[in-house]
Amino acid sequence: MAVKLLTRQQAVAALGGMPERTFARLVSEGIPRRGDGAKARFPWPDAWHWYLDRERKAAKEAARPPVPADLADAERRLEAARAETAEIKLAQLRGDLVTVKSYREELGRTCEQLRGIVLAIPGRYAHRLVGLATPAQAMAQLRMMAHDLVIELQRDPAEDEAA
Repeated sequence: MAVKLLTRQQAVAALGGMPERTFARLVSEGIPRRGDGAKARFPWPDAWHWYLDRERKAAKEAARPPVPADLADAERRLEAARAETAEIKLAQLRGDLVTVKSYREELGRTCEQLRGIVLAIPGRYAHRLVGLATPAQAMAQLRMMAHDLVIELQRDPAEDEAA
């Protein structure tokens, strides 16, 4: 098929007689043309095909459902959650934050240590209580046991394992 070069008025008429402002917008959007100003010529049917493609794209865009506002909101919340998760992981790495699981494990170890110390009291201190004549003597021995118990609890079991 041979290409015909149409003047501006002929191109407007061939495209359905649109207003001049509409055709000017098509020119600014890139409708095929040769030359500029009053000497511009519009190759036919290339201009027609370009115009049909433009209208098809516009129709597809209009038919596409708009992105709901709550989707954008959900994406912002997701990004905020990711940032918060990263902050939590950083705090854990620094030792500023512990998980409930690790807290429970440490509490369990501490309770086991305390249990062992308390169960060892009779064997460690019974001999100190034999033969005491007064409550004051018993009280002094019990204070020493309590002091030893506190010192034992303050001791770091990790130091014992390292030694």
